[in-house]
Amino acid sequence: MSDESGIGQKVKIAVAVLAFVGAGVLAWWNLREDKTVRVSKERQFICAKTGKVYDYTIQLGDTIPYWSPYSKAHTGYQAEMCYWAKDADGKWIAKLDPTPVLLKGIFEKDAETFCPDCGRKVVGHNPMPPEELMQAARQAAGQ
Repeated sequence: MSDESGIGQKVKIAVAVLAFVGAGVLAWWNLREDKTVRVSKERQFICAKTGKVYDYTIQLGDTIPYWSPYSKAHTGYQAEMCYWAKDADGKWIAKLDPTPVLLKGIFEKDAETFCPDCGRKVVGHNPMPPEELMQAARQAAGQ
């Protein structure tokens, strides 16, 4: 009878250890930062004072404007990305490497902003070119 209770004790300990490890894995899985969340916090910003572009990961408690490493002050604003270009014929095409643009509307109400590279109007949440134009850009780049 003592063997059965010894085996029973070992089984109980094994189940407890497995439950503990399982709880740890579940806690880690639920508390880790999701890739989507991480990517959404990693953005490009433009220093309004210097015009320089920099990468920054938004942290809990950050406020707008964000800290700029160039001005050493809170002069950083999220860049809008322009994925547009013009070909040799003046036709609008897509490009894979976007141009970061600082919206003038942040500082002047109703001020329009145009991309310094292609001249196209840039707006908040600037839309990307249609997928067929992006696909053509990928093919042209050999991707």
